[in-house]
Formats: sequence, C-alpha cells, structure tokens
Amino acid sequence: MTFAWPGAKKPFRRENAFTLLEMAITLFIIVLVLGMGAGLMRGVIGNEGLREADRQARFLAKTARLSAMRESREYELVLEPGALVVRPARPTEEDGAAEEEASGTTRYAIAGGIRALARHWGSEEWLEEAAFRFPASGLCEPASFRFERNEAWMEFTLNPLTANPQDEGFYLP
Repeated sequence: MTFAWPGAKKPFRRENAFTLLEMAITLFIIVLVLGMGAGLMRGVIGNEGLREADRQARFLAKTARLSAMRESREYELVLEPGALVVRPARPTEEDGAAEEEASGTTRYAIAGGIRALARHWGSEEWLEEAAFRFPASGLCEPASFRFERNEAWMEFTLNPLTANPQDEGFYLP
C-alpha cells in the first residue's frame, strides 16, 4: 500500500511491521497461557510426593512377601509415623527376647506434608501406626494403605495371594 503526504515528493510506503498494540496483545496472550500452565504444573509437582509414597508402599509390600518366601521367614511391613519399614518379623513375647534391629530392614521415609494411613481387613478405621505380617507361605492380609496431602489422596488394597494392588482409588485435584 502506498501513501503520499501532502507536499511530499516521493510516496511513503508502510513497512511490513507490527504495531505496538499488536505486540502488547500477543505478549498478554503468551503470559496468560504460561500462567495457566504454571498453575497446572504446580499441582502435578505437588502431588508427585503422594505418588512416590504410593509407589514405595506397593514396592515394600512386594519386597516383604518375596523376602518372606525366599528366606522362609516371616516378614512384616510396618507403618510408623513418617515412615514405612520392611523387616523380619520380631519375635513375640512367647518366642523369647526381643531382637535388635535386624538385617534385611528396609526403611522409606515419607515426605513431609503427606499423611500415611493403613487399615486392616474388615476394619473401617484408618490407623497411623500398623503392622502387617507376611508369612513364608506368601499369603498376606488384604491390608489397605492410604496417602493424603491436603484434599488429594491415593489408596490401594493388597491382594492376599500376590501382594499386588487389588482395589485402587485416588483423587488428585
């Protein structure tokens, strides 16, 4: 397109360029999209600790079952405040003296801000401290585990024959 100024000898040509208003609108749209993406990523990253605790509990249940069968010795998966522990089962009062921290103990520290709960089969009550035994036969109690962070949660129930997750549920806003 050609423009001519009054009194100009040569016609004025407009260069192919963006106006300041076009650039401002484009930058506004880019900032808006990045802001929405950052908000979504914050939720995904925040729930990663919840997912990791869930993965570790599944792994430790399988570890307890396999160790019990391999060593022909009862193992237990213990939920303690802030940790999940797999260890050879401690002797009861009838078996004699209590043993020290046994070899073969695996401990997973649960990330801060995550509440870990467990429930025995047939119970409706979630416990913050619980122990589940894995006999050498490979069978286990169908225990349920739940991990919560704010309003987000993940839970699963162990299959008594395989110690694999059987019933699963989650809410990750």
